[in-house]
Amino acid sequence: MEIPSVLVYTITYSGKDYVWDKFSEAAKAMSYPNYHHVIVDNTDDNGEYAEKLRKDGFDVVRTPRGNNSREAMTRGQEWSRLKAIDENYDYIMSLESDIIVTPTIIQDLIGDAKEYVGALYFIGDEHTRIPCITIPKKHETYGLMGTRLLEPHETKLFYKKGLINVNNCGLGCTLMERQVFTVVAYSYFPDLRTHSDSFYANEVWHKGFRVFVDTDIVLEHYNVPWDTVDDR
Repeated sequence: MEIPSVLVYTITYSGKDYVWDKFSEAAKAMSYPNYHHVIVDNTDDNGEYAEKLRKDGFDVVRTPRGNNSREAMTRGQEWSRLKAIDENYDYIMSLESDIIVTPTIIQDLIGDAKEYVGALYFIGDEHTRIPCITIPKKHETYGLMGTRLLEPHETKLFYKKGLINVNNCGLGCTLMERQVFTVVAYSYFPDLRTHSDSFYANEVWHKGFRVFVDTDIVLEHYNVPWDTVDDR
């Protein structure tokens, strides 16, 4: 039986260098037999940071940063999505550059056999760590403004519960089938102060696909507050 092909993509820039050693060590240890990992660098430089990542053994491409980090992220995501379509990958996996994966992460997510499934990771500072999952607001069923992040006291509802159906989860470590990524593009809205990873799964859900999080797969997330990003 043919092993499904997976394109793993990581959007990064030099501001994430603080976690690169941890990230790269874990990424190189992924053991799935049929995947390709591409690093998409949007650092606003002359290619120095991309060259550093190449010397570490990764396939690296550069995309323009544009007007802000939101546009930069979306450009890289869309470049990766189109590559996966053009090269006939069966799956695409978004892996953010501050998420530390396990060696069997691809096998584990494929084993869940869902259209769109993410691993569980936490966001916020050390005092307000919550799962990167959103749920509909009361009396609302769809729309970016119709969702909210969990409150800290609700975290227990989604921790170690196995595979759960949600309406949105982040793209920190998320696998999706071809039937999803060929239909749903990544979007950038200049007037919207949120990054595309905040609402992409919502678009997937709105198109009629199921969105899941495997809460038995809990990954380390070395995030910094978004207000530390100068061009957010």
